[in-house]
Amino acid sequence: MTDVHIVLIGGGPRALVTLNALYHALRNVAVSDQISIIVIDPHEGGIGCHDPNQPDYLFTNTLASQVTAFYPLTSEVEDAGWITGPSFIEWANRSEVRNDDKRCFHSDESQLVSKLSYLPRSLLGQYLRWAFQMIVARFPNSIKFCQRYAVALFVKRTANGFCIGLDDNTEQAADYIFMSTGHSTNCLSTTNKNLRNFAIRRLTKNPYIAFFTRCYPTSALKAISSEATVAIQGLGLTAWDAIAELTEGRGGKYITNKNGHLVYLSSGDEPKILLYSRNCLPSTARGINQKGLTRQHPARFFTPQALTNLRAEKKRTTGSAQLDFKLEVLPLLKCEMAFAYRMVATGLSIDSEVFIPTHAEMAAIDVALDPFMNQHFESFTDYRTAFWEYIREDLAEADKGNLSAPIKAATDVIRDCRATICMAVDFRGLTPDSERWFRTTFIPIMNRVAFGPPKFRNHQLLAMFEAGIIDLATGPNSVLSTDEASGKFVLTSEFNNHKNQTLIDVLIIARLDSFLPEIDENPLTLSLLSEGLVRPYRNGDSAPGGLDINRDHQPIDRNGRPTPNL
Repeated sequence: MTDVHIVLIGGGPRALVTLNALYHALRNVAVSDQISIIVIDPHEGGIGCHDPNQPDYLFTNTLASQVTAFYPLTSEVEDAGWITGPSFIEWANRSEVRNDDKRCFHSDESQLVSKLSYLPRSLLGQYLRWAFQMIVARFPNSIKFCQRYAVALFVKRTANGFCIGLDDNTEQAADYIFMSTGHSTNCLSTTNKNLRNFAIRRLTKNPYIAFFTRCYPTSALKAISSEATVAIQGLGLTAWDAIAELTEGRGGKYITNKNGHLVYLSSGDEPKILLYSRNCLPSTARGINQKGLTRQHPARFFTPQALTNLRAEKKRTTGSAQLDFKLEVLPLLKCEMAFAYRMVATGLSIDSEVFIPTHAEMAAIDVALDPFMNQHFESFTDYRTAFWEYIREDLAEADKGNLSAPIKAATDVIRDCRATICMAVDFRGLTPDSERWFRTTFIPIMNRVAFGPPKFRNHQLLAMFEAGIIDLATGPNSVLSTDEASGKFVLTSEFNNHKNQTLIDVLIIARLDSFLPEIDENPLTLSLLSEGLVRPYRNGDSAPGGLDINRDHQPIDRNGRPTPNL
């Protein structure tokens, strides 16, 4: 009898998918081999970064009804041998979770936890932990299961497979390895090293000064003085965790007044919070979900077949099937968005065969993608006024829902068609220059208009702005510098040749790092590179990050061949 070791490096949410697939693949295997499944993760199985003990004011950014650790609940899937189970919201209802005064869950319906509820990430951690245990329990006794609470430091190829080195000074043999290691952290850039050193050096001049290269764990932000002026770099989902820690985490509360208006009640312990980013554009709120768990916009123009046709024509005319996203792919996506816009705006069934977007429809799409396009601002005050007014107007649309507000129906197309977007980009689908544009320009647009915070967060943002707790630091294209005399950071933006400067005590970088293998802090990544088991992804002269893989998700080694069993 042969011992077969299947090792999962990383036991978080992605590992649940792997375990389900292993169950499906191994359920009918004859017991001629002794199969062992080993999960390597320092945390409890399933939870990943979703600590069940984190504060309740840190929320998921997806509706609980749209989160599941399992394949969809259908008899066909069950009969095919997959492990099925409840969605996050179904599990919460079975567990009798309630929206009460002690745990405030944000819902667009009643006070009950509903299909429109956003739940705390602590609860998600509990759900994922439960799902992990449930999936593991389904494996037959003939398959041995083990979790090793450790961190994988290196992987080396051996004569019989692989050897994995762990941080507990032991090693683990493996015949097959599945890697799902989660978010990465890059080594500090020269700029951030200089900012960190400035903060250390000027502490005697400014006792409030601090520099946070990331906002996790958010508990580290408790050290920030309430007397400090804090700048958060980033206006997306990560920034909200820092904001929540500095407000609700310090005793601030939200109430709805008799007029139905959300009001922030300050505890007095909050610092002054200022926001900024490269483009300094507000994240739009997602419309109330009217589509349920699985309903999506049925694409008519931006389809896999349309991309296939584009590639075939490009290959015929140029010899290369690589596309230009901005010139060839984006027009199809914008046409699809305009189609969804008109369907909701008119309430009519539209014949896609004769549909041609109007100038007004395309203008609405363009403004959704770039709300301040072609606008000129005389001063920071003008820009600041437009910023907050845009959030108010956008919330009014979001409150109508993603099947009732034309612009929210349009931007939701990006969410519904993300698989087709991936099809356009993945495996060197774009020219190198176009891939650079897509990653540096269009991904931030997508994140801002389609994958931004739940709308309750923008209601909270306005409430804090009205309470004087939060504001903008600068406008677009601001420049960060330091002032030795005051021991403060300086943010400068320019409007009509007039500079607006803001002095900052504490700077928080509220962004997740892109996965750049050569500068990843994780020793496992460096080991895989040095062993030649993987290589960084390249597209011509473009190096956007990530590992080079084939369509079976095997990494390509330094010699250009797939690494077997990895």
